[in-house]
Amino acid sequence: MNFKKLLIVLLVICNCEDAWASSDDTMKWWQETKFALFVHWGPISVLGKEISWSRGLPRTGEEYATWDRSVPSAKYDLLYKEFNPVKFDADEWVQMMKEAGMKYIIFTTKHHDGFVNFDSKYTDYKITSKESPFGRDIAKELADACHRGGVGLGFYYSPPDWHHPEYLGPNHDTKYINYFHGQIEELCKNYGKVDIFWFDGLRGNAEDWHAQEIVDKIKKWQPDALINNRLGIEGNMGTPEQTVGGFNRGRPWESCITIGTQWTWGGNDKTKSYEECMKLLLGTAGGDGNLLLNMGPRPDGSFEATQVAVVKKMGQWLKKYGDSIYGTRGGPFKPGKFGVSTCKGNKIYLHISEFDDNQVKLGKLPATIVGACVMTGGVCSFVQDDSGVAITVAKEYHKPINTLVVLEVDTNSVGIPMIEPIAKAEKIDLGHHANPEKKIVGKTPKVVFKNDCSELVEVPAGAYVNHDGKKIKLGKYYIQKHEVTNAMFCYYLNSSNEAGNAYHSRMQIEKKEADDKVIYSVEAGKENYPVVYVSYYTAEDYAKWMSSKTGKNYSVPSEAQWEKAAGWDREKNHFYAYGFGTDEIRPLDFASSTSICYDGDIPSGYGPIAVGSFDVTSPVGCYDMSGNVREWTTDKVGDKMIMKGGSYWNYHTSCRTFSRYPVEPSGAGGDRGFRLVINCD
Repeated sequence: MNFKKLLIVLLVICNCEDAWASSDDTMKWWQETKFALFVHWGPISVLGKEISWSRGLPRTGEEYATWDRSVPSAKYDLLYKEFNPVKFDADEWVQMMKEAGMKYIIFTTKHHDGFVNFDSKYTDYKITSKESPFGRDIAKELADACHRGGVGLGFYYSPPDWHHPEYLGPNHDTKYINYFHGQIEELCKNYGKVDIFWFDGLRGNAEDWHAQEIVDKIKKWQPDALINNRLGIEGNMGTPEQTVGGFNRGRPWESCITIGTQWTWGGNDKTKSYEECMKLLLGTAGGDGNLLLNMGPRPDGSFEATQVAVVKKMGQWLKKYGDSIYGTRGGPFKPGKFGVSTCKGNKIYLHISEFDDNQVKLGKLPATIVGACVMTGGVCSFVQDDSGVAITVAKEYHKPINTLVVLEVDTNSVGIPMIEPIAKAEKIDLGHHANPEKKIVGKTPKVVFKNDCSELVEVPAGAYVNHDGKKIKLGKYYIQKHEVTNAMFCYYLNSSNEAGNAYHSRMQIEKKEADDKVIYSVEAGKENYPVVYVSYYTAEDYAKWMSSKTGKNYSVPSEAQWEKAAGWDREKNHFYAYGFGTDEIRPLDFASSTSICYDGDIPSGYGPIAVGSFDVTSPVGCYDMSGNVREWTTDKVGDKMIMKGGSYWNYHTSCRTFSRYPVEPSGAGGDRGFRLVINCD
């Protein structure tokens, strides 16, 4: 071997040793990146419909679905013969990511529809098929570009496969598992270093997919790769979807959120604004998580220009202020009304979104502030004492999204214990026959509940068929228009020691000791959110307490009452909800209180919600999964409501998770609060 060849070999060895860092180093790198690109893409982009979910029935594993989708399965499964992304350029994708400040990509190699975006020997339903006009291995080109460009590479893979004949069939445990595991082996062995494997869509449990077996194989083939939590096992990170995850330093997490209203390119899709996307980034960083922002490429392989403009503008902000995001941890001040905080070294970064006049008040900081400045321009002053920290910034230096104040402290900021936001429960008047007051305060709709009959919805008497097909007669009754809120529930918790036992650590309610007494108060900005994690028996006790306070007969709705109230259409006399992609009213065999529809006539920047009942006619119901309160135009039962901002998925998920019942002791049921029925006669 001559000297030149020996030098090349040594360089390759050095590069490989540097690239294949330890798994601990991979996790450290991942946690420091904060911002990444998610890409859902496939033949369905030819039609601009949603990936997989727009595919019609039958769909193996989805037998419970009683509705069809907008694209017949026979048509959907042949779209790959038209899919020809001639403008796909992996290096351009990577360059866009770098300009946006994104540090890694998660690319969809296979979604639930079964189409494969890489060259697999196990199927012809793939991008390199002879019947595919494109014929190139997209995953390979993207992997090579990521390695050249120095950005992290992650592969999304959905174990379910509605196209494969053996999926969940008699031979699932042998033939389909061999198919699934075989394709993961291809992704591990044929594409160089893979930093992350991102699984999704699981049905059943870990044993059904031989999950531990495939994890062990991945660790053998890609020893330093991270694996998410959607394979039936714990994984390296949590993956909240379409919502900013709650503050959590104990478990790494990553919020996956669409920049538009669907995961794949949607034609006339509505792109989130720069301001909305920045709030998502700040919210995830302040909560100690990452933001995985999804962009669906057009069918030609290019990205929508409006979406590119948004993320590049984010990148410009990150070039100036990235020190406050990259490599930081969330805290030590937990997210609150003021905004969020991040920290590293001896610095605490306050990302302030809301001032009280010119001031922000924070909890007691167990470290000494030795200096403070406004990173986004301007000057500030601070007062630190035993009661907490007060930061003052003149109004002329306030920025519309994020006024960035940096505190320099005399210790390692990451080691400071977490500091709860300053919060007090909103006073709720439980008086009778008072008129309800409704007004917007900041981002939280302030609703002073009087619990009078004027706040109830009358459900007419009548006979109807429930979800079991049984005909049931019900007399007239009234049901609460609004769910029980955190602030209302605090009055119950504080009413007695016995009531206080209903407190759950996952509620958005704080439990504090004061003067040898336990006091419950609400987290800032969440006073009017529905109380969470309430058992059925607690709901019954709460109803009795309400009855004693108001002199009215409150009780928890029965299943029959709830179903009738949730989807009852007085004119058409049946349950209904609006379906995806249509405004057609359809009877349901299981009452759904609301669902989402598209509406081409709505104003720009708005998203429609069809209201089957009171579910989102109340201001309390009008928030998306990021906690952003939306505007409403009507409180009329059964009317269509226009709500500003956000995506249909956010609305769909948050409204759908409003539970029909409080949770059972077994954990069954929803966790989003409850309503009561009442006899007002």
